[in-house]
Amino acid sequence: MKQHCPIQDFKPDVREEFIYIYTAENPLEDLPRELSLFLDHEFLKKNKDYKTDMRFELLDSEERLFGVDRFSYLGSIDDWMNLDSSTNLEELVREYVSHVGKESFFDLF
Repeated sequence: MKQHCPIQDFKPDVREEFIYIYTAENPLEDLPRELSLFLDHEFLKKNKDYKTDMRFELLDSEERLFGVDRFSYLGSIDDWMNLDSSTNLEELVREYVSHVGKESFFDLF
């Protein structure tokens, strides 16, 4: 993930058959320099909001088949949308996490 994702402030969360990828909603490096001079950076680091837009799922434990989903924000859909599946989790990570935090993420479907 660290090698392929443009966002370095992320947290993986493993829950049963899912691995959720959480990213900071308002990264400190995105703040205008003038505004950042007035903020307590330690407080902001400790109180970040994270969201999850991508997850990986173990679809079949015997075959070791994994799926990758992205969260959809298309009007009334607001749900997980399946993108791909493979027995090679590393390949799925390499192919899809590079889109996290970029406009190309919204082209995935």
